[in-house]
Amino acid sequence: MDRGITRRGVLAGIGTGGIASLAGCSGLSLPGSGEPEAGDWPTFGYDAANTGVSPDSPGPSGPGVRWRFPLDLGVGASPAVVGGTVYVTTLQGTAHAVEAATGEEDWWFRAPFSLFGTPAVADGRVYVADGGGVLHTLAEGSQSSGSGESGADVRPAGEALWWAEGDAGFTASPTVVDGSVYLGTYEGDLHAFDTSDGTGRWTDVLGDNVDVTPAVVDGLVYAVVPRGVIYALDAATGERVWQTALHVGVTKDPVVYGGSVYVGSADTSRYGHETRLFALDAATGEREWDLPLDTGISGSPAVVDGTVIAGTWGGTLYAFDADDGTERWHVDTGVGITAAPAVADGSVFVGTLDSELHAIAVDDGTIRWTVETGSGVPHSPAIAGDAVYVATDGPELLAIGA
Repeated sequence: MDRGITRRGVLAGIGTGGIASLAGCSGLSLPGSGEPEAGDWPTFGYDAANTGVSPDSPGPSGPGVRWRFPLDLGVGASPAVVGGTVYVTTLQGTAHAVEAATGEEDWWFRAPFSLFGTPAVADGRVYVADGGGVLHTLAEGSQSSGSGESGADVRPAGEALWWAEGDAGFTASPTVVDGSVYLGTYEGDLHAFDTSDGTGRWTDVLGDNVDVTPAVVDGLVYAVVPRGVIYALDAATGERVWQTALHVGVTKDPVVYGGSVYVGSADTSRYGHETRLFALDAATGEREWDLPLDTGISGSPAVVDGTVIAGTWGGTLYAFDADDGTERWHVDTGVGITAAPAVADGSVFVGTLDSELHAIAVDDGTIRWTVETGSGVPHSPAIAGDAVYVATDGPELLAIGA
């Protein structure tokens, strides 16, 4: 199982190995607790379980675009928000750090290959992974690297602290938990890296594209592959605890909530066109319930207060009872929903192909308001404080809120 990591290194300065960064002024980063701070959205799906729910942010009270920040080429993934800074990646290979309040850029970093995943921000570091198979670890704010003659080599915000390389390109978002970064490749490898220096802790070959963000909960790592198999591995060793074949194509991220794993199947010609939503026992992989949906699920579900919320390419947003799959409500947005929903303070936010972001009531599916984004919203929103941040096909990064 353990194939190790082919290469890892420490970058001594800006511009090494074709990688560049431009740092602006930023304060000293403080170590994080490992859990999201109030008002932050530090990783894909908010937390390591991919639940898509912020328990502390009120979200916007109404529609409105506060600012727009232009991006190069195309958007890599949904943004992350920590400490008043929005982090977003592009297919040009650029990671941008933008002030959440003003939309002004703090710093940028350029990787040699496209950046496909949401940045993961933890303990003063920003983790981004590129399509060439390199995991880059950047300074969130100015900080000491612990090197140099004085032992206090200060690295500016946005500069690389270390990098590590997998055996193939990374096309999803990293998950950071308890000193490890978990990340899959398009050739089917699932890696665990040490956050201190990028050392490879373990690698498992799942045999198919791991194009999803792993969920990590209670010492287990959950990952799915397109042929419809979901795996649970020991987070410390990489040993497989269980695996379950769903017999349909799956390309969406697993979500762990209340002792269950929720995952949706894709409408794919390669693995069959049936679209279903599954609930599995998180400890054993036993199927608890599953049900059909109208068209392919466009992103991982969000799970809040015993309700599973999932959108489809057909434009329908569904809410189901997390225990037994009973439908609670559904609403037709009129056009395809493009990614995972995000939830805060009783509202679920979803983007569409038709340049819209909807705020929908969690309790009954009522559309509370809609804002025009100017172009499609291909990735899930991030909620921090009283704003929602979305990256559009413009390509632009938008801050939305009244």
